[in-house]
Amino acid sequence: MAMLLKDLYKDINHEDMKLVAGAAGMNRSIRWMHMVEGLEISSFLRGEEIAFITGIAMRQAQTETLLQLLRSIYEHGGSAVVINIGMYIKEIPQEAIDFCNQTAMPLFEVPWSVHMAEIMHVFAQKITEDEQCSVELKSALKYALYTPLATDTYIPVFEQNGFPAQGEYRLAVIRYETERPLAADEQASVLEKISRQSETALDRRYACRLFPLDGNIILLAAAWPEDCIRAVLEAAVARIQADLSDIRLYV
Repeated sequence: MAMLLKDLYKDINHEDMKLVAGAAGMNRSIRWMHMVEGLEISSFLRGEEIAFITGIAMRQAQTETLLQLLRSIYEHGGSAVVINIGMYIKEIPQEAIDFCNQTAMPLFEVPWSVHMAEIMHVFAQKITEDEQCSVELKSALKYALYTPLATDTYIPVFEQNGFPAQGEYRLAVIRYETERPLAADEQASVLEKISRQSETALDRRYACRLFPLDGNIILLAAAWPEDCIRAVLEAAVARIQADLSDIRLYV
């Protein structure tokens, strides 16, 4: 399960990194980051990344040039943008701010005195730690499902990741069907979209994780009220169906 941008931003807690546009998109998922200094580089984005821009490749920080780059980042699935201002880009033009507000793509500014490498290092550390937690929890979940009596194997992992040793757990399985058989890459794409839309709908007040397992998406939740988890699943299904209208969903 990818990290949410709002959680990553909270972990950074850097007073000089300011959100200037796109606040409505702070629930976007973040899987990694990329330095993006030109349109060609933006095409390398794989989706759900933070794009960092210093402007070093721009001859002049013209509004149209920066707008083109922001549009390309958005079109290639970028989740957010961090712009280094002061040296090559003196200030973020209003047109760029308007674009990010319209598309709900969070836009941050960082002064030139702050080293981008420091922020990227913290981002990388937090994203890697979160990914490792997901891997460990998925393994622990398999033990809990298939060898439930081996509590010493999976309960410590649950506790280390914010899941209580005692209490009520719920599992939800999201399964899909299609009219035609899908190739392996198509199946992976569908599962990724289901996971992404489900993540956005989650209520982060409670311990929860999403996992791909045996061609399904599994939601593990601890101590959730039944009405809350039902509302989350209904919201997730609505988002998934809007994104993938040609599949049938079962929860």
